[in-house]
Amino acid sequence: MRTLRLLGTGLAVALIVWVVASIAQYDHWRPAPEILGLGNAFEGNAQLPKEEITKGIDQARARMIEINQRGRWFSLAGDICAWLAFGCTAAVTLIAGWFGRTPATGNATPNTTGLPVSATRTIGLLAGLAAVLTAGGTMATNRGHDQYDKAKQVQALTNQATKAVLEAKTAQDALTVLDDLKLKTDQL
Repeated sequence: MRTLRLLGTGLAVALIVWVVASIAQYDHWRPAPEILGLGNAFEGNAQLPKEEITKGIDQARARMIEINQRGRWFSLAGDICAWLAFGCTAAVTLIAGWFGRTPATGNATPNTTGLPVSATRTIGLLAGLAAVLTAGGTMATNRGHDQYDKAKQVQALTNQATKAVLEAKTAQDALTVLDDLKLKTDQL
C-alpha cells in the first residue's frame, strides 16, 4: 500500500505541475484568423457603395469571430475535463493507498477484509466520473477543433469574396458575391 500512496502522491503532484504549466503557457486560446481588407483605394460606386460592401465583409468577419470563440471555449472545456479526470485518477490511487489493507507478513493470516464501504463507494464514484470526464473532454476538444476549422473556412470564403468584389465588373456581380458569402457563412 505504500507504493500506492507514493504513486497517488506522485500523480497529484504531476497534476498540479501540469495545470500550473498549462495555465502559465496556455496556447489553446487561438486568435481569430485575419481577413483581407478592401484597402483605402477602393471607393465603390453609386450603384454599390463601399459601405454596403464593408457591411457584408464585416458580417462575415463577425461570424468568423463567433465561431472561433466557440472553438476557444470548447478547447478550454476539454482541457479542464482532462485535468479533472487526471485528478480523479490520482484520488482513486490515493484512497486505495490509504485505505487498502496491507498483506500479511510471515505465517500470519492475511487481512482479507477489503476496503471500507465508504472508500469503495468513493472509488467507484471517482472512477465513473473520470470516465465521463475523459469522454466529455475528448468530445469538447474535438468540437473545438471543428469550430477552428469552420472559422478558417469563413476566413477563406471571406478572402475569396473580397477579391471577387474587387474584381467584379458590375455592381450586380459584386452584390451576388456578397449574398453568396452571407449564405455560406450563415451555414457554418
